[in-house]
Amino acid sequence: MLWKSGRVDSLKQFLLGILSVFVCEAYAAEPPACPDGKTTTIPPFASAGKAPSVASWKKLASLVPSCQVSLQSSADLTTALAGRFNFDGTTEELAERLGAVSETEDLVYWSISNSSWQSLAEKAFALESRDAKIRRTDFSGSEVLSGETLYLAQNDSRSWGLNVFEMKTISTSIDHIVLKSQNRSRIRFGPITVFKPESAVSVLFIHREKENLWTYYSLSVLKDVGVPMSRRSVINRQAALYRHLVGVPLDKDPPVAR
Repeated sequence: MLWKSGRVDSLKQFLLGILSVFVCEAYAAEPPACPDGKTTTIPPFASAGKAPSVASWKKLASLVPSCQVSLQSSADLTTALAGRFNFDGTTEELAERLGAVSETEDLVYWSISNSSWQSLAEKAFALESRDAKIRRTDFSGSEVLSGETLYLAQNDSRSWGLNVFEMKTISTSIDHIVLKSQNRSRIRFGPITVFKPESAVSVLFIHREKENLWTYYSLSVLKDVGVPMSRRSVINRQAALYRHLVGVPLDKDPPVAR
């Protein structure tokens, strides 16, 4: 079956955009150090009110246990974002923001290929199970903190069709949240499989440092990637979620990566 011309043009723009930003990418010399309460993170936490620190790695063979991701083979691209933010609420209130899946439809990120602010997700909603046809309301904070596996569907501005993800809080206390998520469905763009199931993994570490000062560390690990990926594009998508959670204007200039 022939594609509609608009989809062909969109695919060409997507591929050209990826290839045009894949060159001249800079990667960190030191491996990532995720929050463990003992060592300094890599990248280090930026000060509150400042742009988050970022770092990226190509073909990482392993990750330290504190990163909560086990690699059977080298990860094609790993990126991390670390910052501090002020927040007067509780971990459950932060968890409620994380569970507000439908609100991600309003997020924008700086597109490297388009050189403009673009929508992060065209559709996004919580699911009762892995079945993308069974929608439900957004997750409550207590549900996010429960340790149960939660499912959501998203159709971002680049891939085709609904993509199913799972997320699960793997550690929580009155002062911290560690939330892990990964894709359960294949993510594709046209005939190209960009990510196989469970090949796009992210771990979010949120910790109260003191009183109303919190740290935020986001790790993205991309494995078995079907096309070259731009570290800057991935970082800007991470930054969109960071801005959403900490209350920074979504399209605030400059972008984290340009």
